Amino acid sequence: MRIVSAQEMRSVDESAFRRLGIPSFAVMESAGRAVVSVLMRCAPELSHVDVLCGPGNNGGDGYVIGRVLRDLGVDVDLFSTSEPTSKDAILAASAFRASGGTVQSLSTYLPRPDSIVIDALFGFGFGGSGFRGSLDDELSGVSRSIEHARATARVRVLAVDVPSGVDATLGTAALSCITADWTVTFQYPKRGHFLFPAAEKRGELFVVDIGVGEQGEFKESIADIPQIEAFARRSFHVGADAHKGTKGHVFVVGGSEGCYGAPLLSARAALRLGAGLVTIGLSRQAEALLTESLGELMSLVIWDESQDLDARAKLTEFVDRRLGKLSSLVIGPGLGLGDRSATIARAILRIARERDIPTVIDADGLSLIAAREDLWGDLPPRTVLTPHPGEMARLLNTTSEKIQADRFGAARTLSTDRQCWVILKGAHSVVAHPSGECSVVPVSAPALATAGSGDILAGVLGSLLSRSDAFGEDVILGATLHAYAGKRFAEHPVGVVASDLVPTIADVANDLISFEQAVTPDFPVLAIYPAVPS
Repeated sequence: MRIVSAQEMRSVDESAFRRLGIPSFAVMESAGRAVVSVLMRCAPELSHVDVLCGPGNNGGDGYVIGRVLRDLGVDVDLFSTSEPTSKDAILAASAFRASGGTVQSLSTYLPRPDSIVIDALFGFGFGGSGFRGSLDDELSGVSRSIEHARATARVRVLAVDVPSGVDATLGTAALSCITADWTVTFQYPKRGHFLFPAAEKRGELFVVDIGVGEQGEFKESIADIPQIEAFARRSFHVGADAHKGTKGHVFVVGGSEGCYGAPLLSARAALRLGAGLVTIGLSRQAEALLTESLGELMSLVIWDESQDLDARAKLTEFVDRRLGKLSSLVIGPGLGLGDRSATIARAILRIARERDIPTVIDADGLSLIAAREDLWGDLPPRTVLTPHPGEMARLLNTTSEKIQADRFGAARTLSTDRQCWVILKGAHSVVAHPSGECSVVPVSAPALATAGSGDILAGVLGSLLSRSDAFGEDVILGATLHAYAGKRFAEHPVGVVASDLVPTIADVANDLISFEQAVTPDFPVLAIYPAVPS
């Protein structure tokens, strides 16, 4: 499903009004009724609803919601900041009053225990320039009283489109932004639903069809993750005549002094996810320490930390004589940042480029190419970079704060400029294609915030890329598997370490393979996204 900015959504609405001839008030009516449909699903026992309306079209949706709920016999109190100002909101308010409803001033509002609050104050009309301050005093007080009632009086909140105080495009939020238990948004999810801090405010997200179609002016292509079960069934299909030689050979290069465990994590993840063979290319010192931990893994000493070496000649010889046909390369976990590490990286990347070996660059590998412009020319045609925000900042010569402020733009810039795939890690990881298209992993997993979880992702990608020609699908699949594995620790996040993810990722993969059919949401719901863990 496409993910849009506030301006792109306005273009969809305008197209529906202008090209399709759909009356704008009919769209408002559809939106309000769709919200009620979701509300009845989420809180079927509801008896009292407070509807909070602003002066614009978001408030107009609120008036429709209030009227429809009254028609259903629900006790409704409606509070407004002021009289409506848009044409359609005026009509909606008039219809609400005609149904017997009364409008009270928002200044008198206090939440009732066990009630549902409908936040129809601003929608995506708020904070279009990335507002970071506070709401005015009156609305700040309302927000505080709602938050207190959520904590003490079993009050729940449903936001219309986005919670009030959120920028729907940039994902910024006012200091006293309303926090929702559910958000119902129209036709497409908005970028701010997947960017922080706004993502933490939305609760469970429902995307509903309001009949405006799919025409609009879309400046950029951003989507969520499609058909992941189909990707998994294709990637993990094993023929009846399979053997370890047909399931891919992953070469993991890394492990300098102080970081010997990093390539071991990557290699174990690659093997667990189905690679037939996994070899770690490491230093002599690392092999001596890791020998008893290798188990099913193979090792290949390609440098000695106490000696100089002709890395290009030595590594070429090893690849030719010892490793045979490599299927994928993972380079960077624990590799180190010095000149020796750069020489090793250059030699290995050139071999991978000459042989068109799918390549994953992570951790120290990213820092090396960020610091040495000449290494970019050695990247193989099929390369995926997996930076966290700090590494992305080094790759783009900026700050991690600026990366987080525009995660889509950062991932797209690096991917198009360097013509490689990029996974910008973090809550709701962004996957960018060299063409500029982006996908969002619609999962946030705080359990992944632990040392070594990125090494696990690198190994997962290496395994997937070692046995498939569907490079892009497997990059997306790897990022998604990693996120969903982390999510499985949501209820017990304390004590999770990276190695715990290895068997869990395999479990997630097996569940996806056996998943018969995705549950189709009941109309008008088009898609549902889980709440972000608090």
